[in-house]
Formats: sequence, C-alpha cells, structure tokens
Amino acid sequence: MDEAEPRLAHDPASGGKTSVPDHPLPIRPALLAFTLALAHTLATSAHGAVPEIVVDAGPHARESALAGFNPPDGIRTDQSWELRAADGSVRTLQFADGHAWFIETKLPAGATRRYQLHPSQGASPRDPQATSTAWIERDLEVRVDGRPVLRYLAHEGRRPRPEIPPIFERGGYLHPVLTPSGRIVTDDYPANHVHHHGIWAAWTKTLFDGRAPDFWNMGEGKARVDFLGFDGFDSGPVLSRFSGRQVYLDTLVSPPVRVLEDTWQVTVVPIRLPDAPPFHLFDLRSEQRIVAAQALELPKYYYGGVGLRGPWNWNGKANARYLDSNGVTNRVTANETRARWYWLGGQVTGELAGIAVLGHPENFRAPQPLRVHPNEPFVCWAPSQGGDWSIQPGSPYVSRYRYVAFDGEPDPGLLDRLWSDFAEPPTVQLKAD
Repeated sequence: MDEAEPRLAHDPASGGKTSVPDHPLPIRPALLAFTLALAHTLATSAHGAVPEIVVDAGPHARESALAGFNPPDGIRTDQSWELRAADGSVRTLQFADGHAWFIETKLPAGATRRYQLHPSQGASPRDPQATSTAWIERDLEVRVDGRPVLRYLAHEGRRPRPEIPPIFERGGYLHPVLTPSGRIVTDDYPANHVHHHGIWAAWTKTLFDGRAPDFWNMGEGKARVDFLGFDGFDSGPVLSRFSGRQVYLDTLVSPPVRVLEDTWQVTVVPIRLPDAPPFHLFDLRSEQRIVAAQALELPKYYYGGVGLRGPWNWNGKANARYLDSNGVTNRVTANETRARWYWLGGQVTGELAGIAVLGHPENFRAPQPLRVHPNEPFVCWAPSQGGDWSIQPGSPYVSRYRYVAFDGEPDPGLLDRLWSDFAEPPTVQLKAD
C-alpha cells in the first residue's frame, strides 16, 4: 500500500467536521521535512572535530532505553550515522524533531559510556527492529517489524452500528492498540458508553465564557472534539513519530467557537529486553493550547482527561483485571487514588492480554488521580479530582504518558523499570576533545 499524507479541510462553522480526500498525496520521505527545516544550521561545517557523546545511566540500569541529544554542527542529517564505543558497542542514530535518537543498552546504574560519531556502515544485526507507517482507510497505522502497533483514527463517520446517532461521530484518537501477538486491547463506541474511544482525551465539567461546554459527553450536544490535521511524520530504525491535532469546539453557540487545540505527539519505540516477553511501547505527549481569548475553567470533577477503554468482553466486575504501582488490584479501592502507573487486562481470544499506562512525574498534579470504573473496562487520569484549575491563554497544558501493550501477566518490576526510563531517561552530553 502506498504511503500518503492527506490534505485536510476543516470548517468550524459546520460543527467541527473534517474532510479527507480518498486519494491523498504521497508522504515526503521521513527525514525530508526535518532536513529542509534545519539545513542552514546542520549543514557540513569546517569547525574541527565532532565532539564525543557521553551517556550517563544515572541511578537506573539501562537495558534498552531511548536517549537523544542535539546533533553538533557539522553533522549532515540527510546521511546515516551511528555511535561507536571502545567496548564495541554500536548504536544506530535516527534524526527526528531536531534531535538525534538512539537506544542505549547494557549500561549499569551509575556508569557512563563514551561514543564517537561515525558515518553508518549500513544495517546490521545490532540494529533494532524498524518502525514504519501506512495509511489504512485514511487512518495512520504504525508498525514495528511489519506488525501493527496502533492506529490513529483521523476522520469521523465510522459509526460501527447504525443505531448510533451521528452526533457521536468523532476523530482524533488511538484504536486499535495491539499486543505483539495481535490481540486488540482497546474498544471503540462500546454500547454502554458510545462516547468512549480507545485512547482519547476530553474534559467533562468546564466553564467557558459564561457557558458550560461538556467535551466528554458528546451526545448532549454541548461541545465536541474533532480531528484537525497532521503536522509531521518520521519513521526509522529507532522510532516512529507523528503529530496530530484535535480542536475542542463549544457548540452551545452558533457558529461553534474554538476553545483549544490539542496536539498529540505519538512516538512508537521498538524496545526489546532480553529478560522480558515482547511488548509494544509508545509515548503520548499532549499539548493543549487555548485559541480563544478566555481561559477554560475546569472545576473539581471526578473524571475527564486522557482515558483508556478496554475490549467489550472485559465488561463486568470479574472480567477485567487491574493492577497499579501501589500494588492495588481492587478497582473500587483504586478509584480516586494516585499512582505512577496502572495496568488493565483480561481475556482476548482465549488468552490474557492487557495494556499498562505510565504517567510522567512532570504532569500536572503528578502522580495524577485516577478514575477507575468498577464494572466497565475504563480508566482515566483525572487531574480535576484535585480541585478547581484552569488552562490559560499563552500557558499550554502539557501531559505525557507511556503505554505498554503485552500478552500475559503484568510484571510490576518490568513496569517500574520502564517507568524509570520514561521519568528519568539517561542523560547525554557532547564533550569536546
């Protein structure tokens, strides 16, 4: 299937609908946009030797952790590069978003490793599995080693059952999310909450310009969230990354008013650990910016934020399993508590599968409070549980989460390790000779 970048049209006056043509244009190569944008600063330089790259593990042992640095002057990002250490370690580099990225392995806690930068000698068995993207029915699918990891559903009009009213149509979320065996661990338009969508975001109780738009419960017709456009794509041996924007529309007035834009940066990293079963790992960074003149007030409320909806057959008290970083397994007890991470799982085609969600320590009110549903496979990070707050013009609300989808039982030690790599990644410094 040809890879392509859609051309997008958005009309806020029509209620936030977005149109995507059936035959979009070809995507540019993964590094082309980055290279063109930064060519004037990253062109070949005559300023002496390239500095050493020094990686510091910090307080955690690094088995397979994403690390990055700003490339030095003199490095052409339209060429392939790698890091080479005296101990024989070689790391493949990938340039994306103004950084050079690689996966650091086998570095004990407190240790450092020094690398020299060299032109790449081509692919080798040391390289991680490659990531790729493809367009599937106008949605973006990310793959690792040819296997699907997730889809970003960009357009509306996908109601799976004819009895669902059109008011519930929405784009701009992740579904399906799959484990390495291909088991799907998210749901979309579930019958008991048709406004739930895989991994999605919305606010429930709000105040804006004297009105109370509800972006979560779309069926009430008070507000909605729609896909707006893609901003960039990168794929390679180290990561696959894309950015997509959603717009929050207050529909209590005519025409609808844009309240904020939410830019999602999704990064899939093909992490492999020698002492752990396979898993799919990806990060979500959300940046919400007010586009109106007024702030969005968020009164205290028990849900609303970034949510996760598990498969339909996980419904019921006994059909979904839960575990969090506090060791809690009871969903009733876990509700309205705080945790660094949680795991939600259950049977999928006869085998246990699930997904863990890790919260970043720099998130607002971290560790953020949780809404854990007692009977349905639904959990969301709910910072509004902590009291009244607001998103102000010129001061974006940024939140970051790491997702780990896997088959079988959850390993708290593994999830703690992956949380540490996310919360405190290895540091990288450039040092001149």
